[in-house]
Amino acid sequence: MSAMADPLLKDQLIEDFDHLPPSRQRQAARYVHSLRSAGKREDPLPPPTPGKSLMPLAGILDDESAREILEAIEEECERVDLSEW
Repeated sequence: MSAMADPLLKDQLIEDFDHLPPSRQRQAARYVHSLRSAGKREDPLPPPTPGKSLMPLAGILDDESAREILEAIEEECERVDLSEW
């Protein structure tokens, strides 16, 4: 199934793409390809888990383990690498 592109949007994308250095063009091409590939999958994400089903897990971590997890999240997950985009 092929989607029809908006001609103005397509022209703008091509113009922007042409002004990028080669390394960014490759990065943009990989990103667009990943979007296209993701659209082909029928169900790219698992179904959501209702919060109520997670309640039995509440309180199973001791304070030290919870603190270690929070520190790992702060150190590794809350950073933005501008060179990735």
